[in-house]
Amino acid sequence: MNSRVNIISINYNSAEDMLHCIASLQNASYPNYQLFIVDNQSTDDSVKVIIEECKAKGISIIETTPNELQNGYDSLDTNAIYLIKNNENKGFAAGNNTGLKFFHNFWMATLSANSGVLRHSIMPFSWKVL
Repeated sequence: MNSRVNIISINYNSAEDMLHCIASLQNASYPNYQLFIVDNQSTDDSVKVIIEECKAKGISIIETTPNELQNGYDSLDTNAIYLIKNNENKGFAAGNNTGLKFFHNFWMATLSANSGVLRHSIMPFSWKVL
């Protein structure tokens, strides 16, 4: 089995961009990854839109908080996207640090909400670092 790559993406009022980012990951040829979206206290309906759109497309998404996820880390659903809701806007760097708390023994990457991946871009990354 290829090594798992955990991906952190920060959301702040960027539902449309995040949905494009998610779609690019869904089309990636490397299957062994997990996406953690950290929402930095969006002031719009981003969280609701992301959850509704994912569910409409049959994508498993779990809404949680950093504390809830910390308590249940050992039972993560590796096929689900985790949307972690910060209780305040901690900024980009601290938002990434929130996501990093849940990575143990896996490779990681960060991906901005307004970006995406090419179909084969995760696979070469994994081969080169292993």
